Amino acid sequence: MRVFLMLLCLAQACFAAEVCIEAEDFQIVSGWKVIKSFEGYFPARPATWSGNRIRDDEQVALAIAKKKVRIDEDGKYNLWVRYESAYGFNSLFNIEIVQNKKIVFAGEFGNRDSFKYFPMERKWQIQGPWAYHNTDYVYEKASVDLKKGEATIMLKKGKDVYPSCRRIIDFVFLTTDLSVEPGDD
Repeated sequence: MRVFLMLLCLAQACFAAEVCIEAEDFQIVSGWKVIKSFEGYFPARPATWSGNRIRDDEQVALAIAKKKVRIDEDGKYNLWVRYESAYGFNSLFNIEIVQNKKIVFAGEFGNRDSFKYFPMERKWQIQGPWAYHNTDYVYEKASVDLKKGEATIMLKKGKDVYPSCRRIIDFVFLTTDLSVEPGDD
């Protein structure tokens, strides 16, 4: 029985519908800029982040980036987003998903008091100061029901909430494998 359950879990993971979008592949409408290499708060070993990300500009105005994607099957998806988070500061941004001209998901990320997923075996916690630095790449997730077909994912930066810092987003990931959590890189 145990072998059967392991095979069933493996089959589910192998056949999960997934969409991974690097932030720099989003179409910038306004207020975002692609940054490279060591730009940002957390320049670290290359395995920790991809070479490019997007950062909001210094303006107070709304920032928008969007990307059309193909959803392969109907179902419940976990939406994961990886971004830079500076301890003690809000880096608020929103993600919206639109299907058939309707917003099917709208969520806020980057609140300094939110639980975030930290790699290196720290898992889920509210960010605190570390002994060696105060910025991390973190993950947040939300669940969304999606239909097979085209979807538009939108990254938005709205009004700053004090204290705030720049938004630096690395990628967005959708998966029907609801058991998936980020690895250490």
